Amino acid sequence: MRCFGVTAAFAAAVLTGCSKSDDALVPVSGRVIVNGKPAIGAAVVFHPVDGTNGTHPVAQVDAGGEFHLTTIRSGDGAVPGKYRVTLTWYVSPPRKKGVEGEEGPVRNLIPEKYARIDSTPIHTTVRQDGNDPVLIEISTRR
Repeated sequence: MRCFGVTAAFAAAVLTGCSKSDDALVPVSGRVIVNGKPAIGAAVVFHPVDGTNGTHPVAQVDAGGEFHLTTIRSGDGAVPGKYRVTLTWYVSPPRKKGVEGEEGPVRNLIPEKYARIDSTPIHTTVRQDGNDPVLIEISTRR
């Protein structure tokens, strides 16, 4: 038990030492709508623009189309700063009727440019004093 206590104390000291006092997390929520419908199950990732913050807050879109960013603990938010936002929404096609185990490959329902940090058009800023919900609306129809 003593080893665990020393290890836990060391880990806490290292983690505390690595964070700056201004790195307090700010709750961030939002909605992802694709073609007018909630993107249920889509993955949302915030990538820091300045590169000084190594964390990448993530979220999964719920049944109502909403998400709550997580950095360390569920729904805790993100460090204030500028971010590029990537999205993916992978789904499996429905099975063919009457054919067991016959599934096609999963596919991303959101255009590829939204999945890549170098091409995503979605940018946002997380403010220290809090944010309004981030609304992401995408139309894949042409």
